[in-house]
Amino acid sequence: MRALALLAAAIVACSAQPALAGAGDTVGDVTASGDEVEAGVGSERPYDGPGGATVPLGPNLLADCTFATNLTPMQADDYIGALNINDGVPGASNITSTTQDLYHFVRCPAPVFNGSRWAIWTVTEPIPQEITAALIETARNRTPITIPTPQLSPPGTPDWALIVNLPTWFWVSDADWQPATASATLVDRGIDATVFVTATPTETQWLPGDGTPVVTCEQGTAWTPEMREDQTDCAHTYKQPTRDGPVTLTTTTNWSITFTCQPALICAGQAPPTTLQTTTSTDLTIHEIKPVLTQ
Repeated sequence: MRALALLAAAIVACSAQPALAGAGDTVGDVTASGDEVEAGVGSERPYDGPGGATVPLGPNLLADCTFATNLTPMQADDYIGALNINDGVPGASNITSTTQDLYHFVRCPAPVFNGSRWAIWTVTEPIPQEITAALIETARNRTPITIPTPQLSPPGTPDWALIVNLPTWFWVSDADWQPATASATLVDRGIDATVFVTATPTETQWLPGDGTPVVTCEQGTAWTPEMREDQTDCAHTYKQPTRDGPVTLTTTTNWSITFTCQPALICAGQAPPTTLQTTTSTDLTIHEIKPVLTQ
């Protein structure tokens, strides 16, 4: 028998807001939140949903992984002896038995390390890049992004009753134009690594729905009655009233995804996808004002 006790890894996915679902559930040896939600920020496709909705949180990629730490070369060699070498990260089997180095080991049921299931490295080395990439993806999956609610002028009308030949302003409120943050942390005896991810809204694209080109802006300017037409660069003028049903305004928000690491050196060589899109649709009614002649 191996005289070795496996240490459960504490992989904690933390976010700036509560998880959408499954908060506080326990998966394997790891306490995380929302780990059973399949769709997530890690997806490269745009996420569609109503304004004000939160993008579903994605999985904690390391939730079911098992870690062993501070292994001697003999123990490390014994540990990987029964494993398929091809399932390990490149170079994982390079164990030097003539040194006094100790080793850390991780094995996962799914190939979450860029197609690999396990990794081993010396305690004096940073964690393998494949593990850092899994931490980054987990943090991206946990980032609580809220789809911005489109704001239009004139605001507050139940059916967005807009007027032909009158500029309609587009903008996103300050409350919705905020970065979202999350982190993924791997903490065990001798292992300490944290990835911080920030999603920042950078641009909005407004497709008016009347056959005209998209209007691209940043946040846009909030409309107030006393403002002039030239005080915004984010507006559209509808030329025809709606007669056969509403037009659909499609609002897409582009998010910039950035990350930092502690210790910083574990981020070396990492270049995961750096953008995300959220999209929402709004039905608009465009009215025509006709003069009434009186005698």
